[in-house]
Amino acid sequence: MRYLSILIPTFNDPCHELAKALSEQARTVADLEFEILVADDASTDEVVKRANQAIALIPNCRYIERETNVGRSAIRNFLGKEARYEWLLFLDCELLLPNDFILNYVNNQKATTVVCGGVKTLDADNAWANNLRYRYERSMEHAFTAEMRTKKGYQSFRTTSFMIPKNVFANNLLDESITTYGYEDVLFGKRLWENKIPLLHIDNAVAMSNYESNERFVEKTEESLRTLKAISADIADWSALVNASNSLKKWHLLSIAKKATALINKRLRSNLCGDDPKPLVYKLYKLGYFINL
Repeated sequence: MRYLSILIPTFNDPCHELAKALSEQARTVADLEFEILVADDASTDEVVKRANQAIALIPNCRYIERETNVGRSAIRNFLGKEARYEWLLFLDCELLLPNDFILNYVNNQKATTVVCGGVKTLDADNAWANNLRYRYERSMEHAFTAEMRTKKGYQSFRTTSFMIPKNVFANNLLDESITTYGYEDVLFGKRLWENKIPLLHIDNAVAMSNYESNERFVEKTEESLRTLKAISADIADWSALVNASNSLKKWHLLSIAKKATALINKRLRSNLCGDDPKPLVYKLYKLGYFINL
């Protein structure tokens, strides 16, 4: 018999269709005993909350509503503690699953190994053609294959979709001091590396099915960069932005770069929030915003 707890944190995101698809797929896997836990981190959207409550009616599913928002790290740690089974599969909301998604993960249950399935973008009807998040993810998709992720190893870790033994997770919890958006997964990947936990990248990519507005994505990016600034000493060698900032400082160019980017950042932000956002502009804006914090 094989065992799997599928864990989904949510905050103002609909998860019913994903939970239903996961339940249907998992029930086709031979000799698999599973559960699906969805934990709502004190969502403020009552419409979404009511829709998600129907998750409790799906076979093998449990829906938990939390009264206090605790953040991305703490809600995942909570789910890990609530899980019954020895293997944990963490997923974000609003994802589309490939065929045999559950089977591909279950077939890679190997001792203490953490398994990452990857992420891809889909836009068959071009509905997201002018969306910044979609354009950026699409521009980076070449780096999301298992082969490319393996080259960077632990630095390619993302919490979007990963499986981990429960005992390993219990000893390597996400850092709950990070209560704002961003970089908790980078710090977790570094912890796995420091503790020599085996990491396996496989081609089992989930696809994003929804993208926030350009304005909202820029706001989230800015929040994540403020988070990065706060923890930069802990992940200095794991962040290209921190490394770039340190290089500018080393070559006595940081003050010049700050002034130059401060002059154009408003214009760059306007592009990113508009109808034709450029991924290259996004990268430049991130650097400018970060070094000016």
